[in-house]
Amino acid sequence: MCIKRQGVRLLRSPELRIAYIGLNNRKPPFDDSRVRRALNMAVDVDMIIGQLLFGAAERAAGIVPAGLRGSPLPEPLNRYDPEEARRLLSEAGYPDGFSMEIWQRENPESGRILESVQAFLARAGVDVRIVTREWSAFKQAVDRGTPDAFYLDWFADYPDAGNFLVPLFHSGNRGGGGNRSGFADAVVDSILDLASTEIDPAARWKLYAEAEARVMAAAPWIFLWFPVRYEVVSHRLEGYETPVIFNGQRFTGVTLR
Repeated sequence: MCIKRQGVRLLRSPELRIAYIGLNNRKPPFDDSRVRRALNMAVDVDMIIGQLLFGAAERAAGIVPAGLRGSPLPEPLNRYDPEEARRLLSEAGYPDGFSMEIWQRENPESGRILESVQAFLARAGVDVRIVTREWSAFKQAVDRGTPDAFYLDWFADYPDAGNFLVPLFHSGNRGGGGNRSGFADAVVDSILDLASTEIDPAARWKLYAEAEARVMAAAPWIFLWFPVRYEVVSHRLEGYETPVIFNGQRFTGVTLR
């Protein structure tokens, strides 16, 4: 999308990137899908997008960004519903909530986001401690499955739906391979394996959509958003377009008039 103003163009482009809070699926109480769903329902993601990100994101109702989908984004499965969140926690055996840690790398913006998440979860009875580490120590701990939860994002290495679903949710990639939440589902694995050999685009997307729906129902993360990128470009710059992926800049056709 391009908005023209006098002397400049404002380019708006949804990024092929998803931000999320990974939950340690191998560690109680996060091994219970009811708890994971409750945490999703306890956080008002739309409010955070509007107030902290100034609207520069689209809610992640799915895992695959809109630009790579073979169908529109679904309706959010676990909508903001603090009462239902409390009911699910009680059903899972935590009527008074519990305490947990969310780890983050050093970043002021991440801190503001997690403080907001912390406040929302407190309303559902979940006491959150935010732990900050420098990047190498943070990554090592997350890859080993140490934290209860962690705030991260995932950039597409190449523009394909499989680059979101396979690294992030196939059990063969648990740990440093990308599936840092430790999610494991034999049905999802088999669907993703089948999709990797499917050459028909429509049939392939149908398989990916099936795997995505199953992952979303299991709620291995607190699903947050797809960031949106804005760039202000001078009217004197011709031929420049926002790259599809973060490392896809091409300047061979850019000229200055």
